[in-house]
Amino acid sequence: MTKINHIFWGLEASFESIKSNKLRSFLTTLGVIFGVASVITMMAVGKGTQKEILNQIEVIGAKNIIIEPVEKNEKQQNEKNSDYNSVSSKKLNLYDVASFKKIVQTISLISPYSSNLSDIIYEGRNTKGIIAGVNNDYFKIFNLSIKGNLFNKQHTTFANPVCLIAHELQKKLFYDRNPLGQYIKVNNIWYKIIGVVNNFNVKQISDINIDFLKNKNTVYVPIKTYELRNNKNLLSYSDKSKKSKNETNKQSLFNKNLINKIFIQVKEIKDLYFTNKLIGRIINRKYNDKNFNIIIPLKILKQHEKTKRLFSIVLGIIAGISLLVGGIGIMNIMLASVYERINEIGIRMAVGAGKIDIISQFVLEAILICSIGGVIGIILGIIMTKAVTYFTGITTVITLYSIIISFSISVLVGIFFGYSPAKRAANQNPVLSLRHE
Repeated sequence: MTKINHIFWGLEASFESIKSNKLRSFLTTLGVIFGVASVITMMAVGKGTQKEILNQIEVIGAKNIIIEPVEKNEKQQNEKNSDYNSVSSKKLNLYDVASFKKIVQTISLISPYSSNLSDIIYEGRNTKGIIAGVNNDYFKIFNLSIKGNLFNKQHTTFANPVCLIAHELQKKLFYDRNPLGQYIKVNNIWYKIIGVVNNFNVKQISDINIDFLKNKNTVYVPIKTYELRNNKNLLSYSDKSKKSKNETNKQSLFNKNLINKIFIQVKEIKDLYFTNKLIGRIINRKYNDKNFNIIIPLKILKQHEKTKRLFSIVLGIIAGISLLVGGIGIMNIMLASVYERINEIGIRMAVGAGKIDIISQFVLEAILICSIGGVIGIILGIIMTKAVTYFTGITTVITLYSIIISFSISVLVGIFFGYSPAKRAANQNPVLSLRHE
């Protein structure tokens, strides 16, 4: 009998056996089904985590540092959760930006950031959004693509009322029209649009407030324009104030330069931690307190990745246990099947079937059972993956590679756990097998 004949004869016998014991065969596959489903889910979560982290690193930047004040009172804590309502630090200001740029040689780009909730109007269309004061480095730090122009020297020096708007805001206010050169009204001030900023689709990350990237109704203006025309932190003093005029001017000038955040990009990734420590020392020396967070997004993203990787490991353990239990179940069922079919084995041997034929029959039967379980497990795994994304919001990615690996595992389980019962069947004495009742 040729090898091909062995295979076809074994498959035919395996199908007949499975058809005659449908319920038992299905129950036998349950362990394999849940094991394969867990493998699919585990790999989907792992791949999704990798994709999400890479996307977030691309958006937030592998070489970036964020400096933001730590708000103390409860009101400030509540407002801190939303950048456009955030209260500027009583200490962080534009002079710090200039100081960091001058002292810290590892800094490549640096931008202040201040923002407020705003009413944005164009030709009677009104929407809520934020107006943010930044410099041109901001767009480079976050790799934001621009249609139109950035701020020029005249805009930044003379605090001209010009702006760039987010792409979503363009669609909302202008539909398909070209907004460049048009004027919009923001908090009762008219601004000329000189550019459009493409939005990024990025999820919130624990410990990193990235509402400044997520908000799609943003108007960007030069930081000096923002401070001159939109800063709500400017102090007003009545004529009855006991403060001297000189002191009042100093206090107003100081508050005029207050900002919410500072964004920094270092020259090389290896400079991140050195720059972080140096900036921390400068802040502590200048302000003698620790009311600032110096955040390295890359570090937090890696911690975020480790947390999700732990979830994948747990799923992997569950998958391993399920496959082990399923494999043992298959081996036990196959051993029981061998005992029940001793007489059949004897007859097959008597009519010329050799050991290889008997082994092929039982191994192929185990493989077939596991393959059926594998297919069902893949379908269940896809459903479980969608459920994980729906209920937890975790990004998952199902790949052809994960499906092939999962199915291959189910086949290997069939071979590994089916071989021992098959060998026992092949070693039966034909004469004794024929006498068995």
